[in-house]
Amino acid sequence: MQRAIQLKRTARGQRNATSKTPLIAIADPHITSDIESLKTYILEELNVTEIIITGKEQDCGIQLEAMQIQKLRKVGLTSTDDALVQYRAHAKPKEIHVETLVWLRRPLFEQSLLDVLILGGGPAGLSCAGGLARQLHTAIVFSHEQFRNARASHMHNVAGWDHRPPGEFRQKAKTDILDRYGDTIQFKNVKIRSVTKIEEGKFEAVDADGDKYLGRRVVIASGVRDIMPSLPGYEKLWGRGIFHCLFCHGYEERGATSAGILAAGLLANPAFAPVIARMAGRLAGTVNVYTNGAGEELIEEFRALLKNTKKYQFVDTSIKKLMKDPDVEGEAGVLVYLEDGTVNKEGFIAHAPHFELNGPFAKELGVEVTPQGHIDVQSPFCNTSVSGVFAVGDCATFVKSVAQAMAMGSFVAAGIAHSVQAEDDVAE
Repeated sequence: MQRAIQLKRTARGQRNATSKTPLIAIADPHITSDIESLKTYILEELNVTEIIITGKEQDCGIQLEAMQIQKLRKVGLTSTDDALVQYRAHAKPKEIHVETLVWLRRPLFEQSLLDVLILGGGPAGLSCAGGLARQLHTAIVFSHEQFRNARASHMHNVAGWDHRPPGEFRQKAKTDILDRYGDTIQFKNVKIRSVTKIEEGKFEAVDADGDKYLGRRVVIASGVRDIMPSLPGYEKLWGRGIFHCLFCHGYEERGATSAGILAAGLLANPAFAPVIARMAGRLAGTVNVYTNGAGEELIEEFRALLKNTKKYQFVDTSIKKLMKDPDVEGEAGVLVYLEDGTVNKEGFIAHAPHFELNGPFAKELGVEVTPQGHIDVQSPFCNTSVSGVFAVGDCATFVKSVAQAMAMGSFVAAGIAHSVQAEDDVAE
């Protein structure tokens, strides 16, 4: 659509005018009902003599030279309350000279169909949102602000954010996105109740209040929930004295006389427990591997893999309870009470409990899940078995870390951008 409208400047505009400046407004095709409000705003606030309102830059042969983005005052249109974005531009020779180009975008909550619905506001979802914004794709990030690392006071292995709170990291990332890309990315602090695929390229999300959102693609970035074992004292120590990843935690407890490995859950697997035991051995003088009554057969499998018999000890006596060691400063330090009355002092305990996917999304959308319990995705763009559905972060990888989640988020943003743009590339 293209309409050329000749306008007379108001008395206010004439008083302030120093030169005649034609203006082109690139308008979202869905906001044609707001054209009169847009015209009123331009007449009152900008020094212009001519307006061309169009949905496409190509209609006026515009070539953007140097892009200078700045937030302008909110317009107050009838259904558009978004900031304008100003560019410096010029038209092709012998065509209208444009000194100011205003691109008016419809706010996300007014659009009937977004490019992407992102389910989860952790590192994976934030990384995905940032990548999509760089290609002007619209998205809403849904988050109910419950995160797996909520117990952790510091995070590590993220360049530029070492030993700093994970909550501050998420807030900084969110603020950066809103400050720079708030015209295309929005955040909603709500719990999504369900997601369904209505048709190819169209998904509907419904939140706890019953509000509905439509998107062309869905990204599941909702993470996982750790299932705490019934061992008394375990849950209270989780994330404080019991660590699931010795790259993320443990360095601060280096030099401990002894550390423990709870060879249960995922670490009952001989393929995993010896690996974690060796990592613990870098941080402590000795390592006690607690098999918690599993029997001599499991211990023999571990012994065959852990050859340093002085470094690695095995304890098969059942554990009665775990408690914080009051003699150890800080959150770490664990007392292991055994059924035979023995009490062992450990600088920390390493353990990876079983987990389950957060939310009903994988089941509702019918995506395939691996035997290990995470969503099966294809590298590098993290697409699932269902067209239009992607998954990133802890819910979609065995390697659960912030750095991995961020990398997956960046790749899925690229994959979605490619697919949506190819879908939109049609003959006119």
